[in-house]
Amino acid sequence: MPLTRQNYILTQGPLQTTADDFWQMVYEQNTQVVIMLSKVVEKNYIKCHSYFPSKEEPKTRLDLFECEWLGEEVKQHYICRQIRLSPLKSSSTLSTAGTALQDSSTPDQTINKPENAYNQGKSRIIQHLQFVTWPDFGVPQHTDHFLEFLEHVRRINRTNSSAQIVTSQNHILESREDKSPATDDNVQPPIVCHCSAGIGRTGTYVIVDTILTILEQRRNGNIDGQELPTPTTTVNLVENEIESAPNNISEPEDHQKLAETQVENESNKEATLKEPEDSETKSKRKKIKQKGEPTAELKHAPRELEPLDDIVSDMVVFIRKHRMGLIQTPSQLRFCWKAIVDWIKKEEQREAQESLFLETEKKKSRNSEPTSSSSIVDTKNNSNTSLEKGEGQADEATT
Repeated sequence: MPLTRQNYILTQGPLQTTADDFWQMVYEQNTQVVIMLSKVVEKNYIKCHSYFPSKEEPKTRLDLFECEWLGEEVKQHYICRQIRLSPLKSSSTLSTAGTALQDSSTPDQTINKPENAYNQGKSRIIQHLQFVTWPDFGVPQHTDHFLEFLEHVRRINRTNSSAQIVTSQNHILESREDKSPATDDNVQPPIVCHCSAGIGRTGTYVIVDTILTILEQRRNGNIDGQELPTPTTTVNLVENEIESAPNNISEPEDHQKLAETQVENESNKEATLKEPEDSETKSKRKKIKQKGEPTAELKHAPRELEPLDDIVSDMVVFIRKHRMGLIQTPSQLRFCWKAIVDWIKKEEQREAQESLFLETEKKKSRNSEPTSSSSIVDTKNNSNTSLEKGEGQADEATT
């Protein structure tokens, strides 16, 4: 995804006939996290094949792989499973060169090179996280539930990334010794994310996760040295956008028209950028901006820090170029805004609490310093008094 080092594979829920292909993709792309945003059965309809092992059926054997259930953690709104994925056939039967995933921001650059001999044929631990309270064509009841799930996924992904860095460093040393080329470790393995059709709930999750990652990186100064706008102004922007989100999209044709319009607007933006800007053009753009209409922004890196509403809109257009129909309903789009706003507010509260704690600790430290100093002075005075008394007694004895 743009401005982040995280990549995703967005797909529909595996069918009974495609479960083997699904796990082969997971294995070939070095994926360590699989996100499932649907149930197997919803409203008496099968939404996805039960392609993963469970406590009741701990082993699932396919043509190329065996999946073994290692354990799970059941939360109120999601389930975290650990699965061991083991290839059954030799590594030569697993195609690796033909399905290399491409980085979405640079289509000519593969983010996962073919498997090296040092890890071919080995079993891998996959973290399978399933959100179970997200209705089809709908949104979770509360953003808190969704953000809790998203944060859990991020913690696991960070842990895996840290472990991967250590492994990569060791592999680089091995590569130097045997003079074999090392893999590209600058990009994390892709996260596989799916629901039923792989567009509505999947698109909503990826948009929110990507935007929050961008906000975190900009706040920490990790993107082109840019800083995040103040949280208050960002919240106001997004809350206004929630109120003005489209409500008149109901038919599939409407979604298609909306997507085509967004792509057309994107093309118009690029065409506008190529034209030279004289003083009259700049004046017109300034008037348009004052009216609240979108302005053309430069689309290449390093890009200027733009309002959050532009970032979200651009991100929706971007992912729809790669997978049409992502984010199906207006309620899902509004949920994206609301989840981002609630996350920002929580970050504000957390930072305020941390500041208050640090200030309290400083006050305690300042209050304790005079006490310590006075006790030291008292100790010195007592020592001097004792010394004087001792000298006086010695003089009397001498006399």
